[in-house]
Amino acid sequence: MKDNLEDFIRSNRADFDMESPDLKVWAGIDKNLGKKQGPRRISLWRNFAAAASVLILLGLGTLIGMQINQQDTARQSLADVSLEHQELQQYYEVQLKEKKALLASHHSDPTVYEDLQQLESFLEELKGELQAAPKDSEEQIVRAMIENYQDRLEILERVLSRVKSGSTESQKLKKDETINL
Repeated sequence: MKDNLEDFIRSNRADFDMESPDLKVWAGIDKNLGKKQGPRRISLWRNFAAAASVLILLGLGTLIGMQINQQDTARQSLADVSLEHQELQQYYEVQLKEKKALLASHHSDPTVYEDLQQLESFLEELKGELQAAPKDSEEQIVRAMIENYQDRLEILERVLSRVKSGSTESQKLKKDETINL
């Protein structure tokens, strides 16, 4: 069948080439060549489809973000490892709070608070590591967290003892000065 069509086109080639479009057709083509096309209209369905896809992507992103957030907060502190660790954490936090309150009542060196803040930021890093640690390798990080609590408590106790001994010596000096006057 293909051969018959080719043979027909070859035999009637001259007839195909003789016909040309009317001058009106060429004038219309020439007229449209210089024109710029106006803004294309986007159908209403395309707008709805784009909005729906954006909403679906936002919804999926929100769901994935919530799942990641739940996994991150799954194990944030010693209290989440075991009951014993929870009790230790509560004990140290109460002790630290009491010591900080005592220290706040005295006028102390601001570098102490900076040192404590560095230790607290290190504890936050350890909490992040605890979240990422495999389930069986938590113990080493937990020990480091407990040592951090102990170090902060020891610093506070040392500072408080120095502040108290310094204040008693200054009170003795004041009493001696008033007596000598």
